[in-house]
Amino acid sequence: MTLNQALALINSRKGNRAEGTYCLACGFEPLHLATLLRAHLLERLPDDRNVEVECGVYGDLPGNIQSAARLAACGCAVVLEWGDLDPRLGLRSSGGWSKEAKADLIAGCIERYARLEAAIVALAGRMPVALAPPSLPLPPIGNTIRAQSSVLELELERRLAGFLLRISRTSGGSKRPLPRWTPAWSSSPASRTRFRLRAASQPVW
Repeated sequence: MTLNQALALINSRKGNRAEGTYCLACGFEPLHLATLLRAHLLERLPDDRNVEVECGVYGDLPGNIQSAARLAACGCAVVLEWGDLDPRLGLRSSGGWSKEAKADLIAGCIERYARLEAAIVALAGRMPVALAPPSLPLPPIGNTIRAQSSVLELELERRLAGFLLRISRTSGGSKRPLPRWTPAWSSSPASRTRFRLRAASQPVW
């Protein structure tokens, strides 16, 4: 679905009875993601129905998940990016990659995963949750050539896999981690990494 198609579908449902509200929890400014999510939800409803999509604030994924759990929503889409685990893994920040910095990065990610896991489990006790893991590769943080994986990159990938596994195994509620390769069905990582767009986009507080 293109953005124009999504906007046309949303406009065609204006004035229809609202079926409910869905949440989009992410740490970045969603730009057109909320529009496309709403359009895909509308595709699954009768032509006389409408839905709303509520987004959180910029830069606070755990807080946005907790806020979603306090809403009377029908479901929530949680989108995780590497920068949500540590700002140094995003495109807006960077840091020195000394041995001490790498150890601090891993320790911080472990703590962040624990907080996210608790928030998602609590949210899933109230509504269905779809979790989208990072769809883009890690930034160049290793000390190897790009054709090789560094120890740090493999450790971060291992921690992510463990986090997704724990989320899937937790009993109670409805949690659906999506495959990491899902976006690759329609686009390449290079086409999804828009450095200038991310740098130019302004967060909405």
